[in-house]
Amino acid sequence: MLVCAGLANTHDCLYEAGITRYEHRHVISLGRLSHQATLQAATQSLRVIVGTGIEGHDKTLYSLAERIAEASDHWPRHLTCYLHGVCEMLITQRAPSLAKVDIEKTLEKGHQLRQDYYQQRLQRSGLPASIVSAFYERVDKEPISRKAAASILKRAMDDNTSEEAEELRNDFPQGRDAFNQALQAGIVTINDKDVCEIPIPSMRDFVIETDRATQALTCTAK
Repeated sequence: MLVCAGLANTHDCLYEAGITRYEHRHVISLGRLSHQATLQAATQSLRVIVGTGIEGHDKTLYSLAERIAEASDHWPRHLTCYLHGVCEMLITQRAPSLAKVDIEKTLEKGHQLRQDYYQQRLQRSGLPASIVSAFYERVDKEPISRKAAASILKRAMDDNTSEEAEELRNDFPQGRDAFNQALQAGIVTINDKDVCEIPIPSMRDFVIETDRATQALTCTAK
């Protein structure tokens, strides 16, 4: 499921399973779809919705599919969020019709679902946005190996004097513990060269913005 969502690849899945001797052709990393593939997926999904009895002419359907495909940044998981947004809009209508769907509100809802998805990933990692944000900024600057990444996370926790960081040190006594948790949560991935990568660029932006917002609230409180 993580591979299909572009959050992991089979190289990492095999590594976690203890399988280290395999051919490169067995490594699969799907990630982003092409524009045509995204548009086709959106169109087919909307056709399924229309097939349930919802009113929707081809011109309206294609126009909506194009806006959704563009907003998704061609990531499968994002596409699902915007399609859910369409369904939520239809549910509120007395006589459901794609023609009456407010596209701007739909995209806004889909964007919020994306944000919720990122937040779930962040919470699943057990790491605060401040540490993940610092880690992301480091990964953006230069290629980092799995071992180096574990050390970076360990150092970030050791340098942080907050009560939250103290709890983290108890939960993750070693750097690789924190890194493995981030890996399983889809916060970071490993490519076939054993180099860390940020799975989805917009997730990086969300984590960094979340960290900044938290810092701003802290400063205001003080």
